[in-house]
Amino acid sequence: MLPAQLHGPGYHGCGGAGATAAVHALAVTRDGRWIASGSADGTARLWDTTTWQPAAVLSPGATVYGVAFTPDGTRLACACANNTIRLWDVATRQAVGDLHGHGAYTHQAAFNPDGTRLVSVSGDLTVRIWNRLSRRERAAGERAPTAN
Repeated sequence: MLPAQLHGPGYHGCGGAGATAAVHALAVTRDGRWIASGSADGTARLWDTTTWQPAAVLSPGATVYGVAFTPDGTRLACACANNTIRLWDVATRQAVGDLHGHGAYTHQAAFNPDGTRLVSVSGDLTVRIWNRLSRRERAAGERAPTAN
């Protein structure tokens, strides 16, 4: 059960550090260390579950409808109202890429179990599969990078 600080209607934070708009999405890393939330105020927030304090406010630039961590917890995908999926490095809190291709808002994203692919759904009624590895890496049978 989550501590009371993370509860409440439309509450996107604890200790007054949260957003003022509705929360649309939550994700937890496999190891339970991080929680990500996505909100109508155009932010995604990272929460450190060892302290239950906010660790970062990420600004993908549009309402965040979905959030997903890679299986190793090193990347966060934010599915946004601007038809884009923004990818973040969890350790550095830096944006590492944008995925463009949907013709309407992206509603949700999920990584496959080995983290080599991301699947997204959109208001344009499409499902897209994004490869994390280059074609050359896939042809060579390489796997996605893993955390050390």
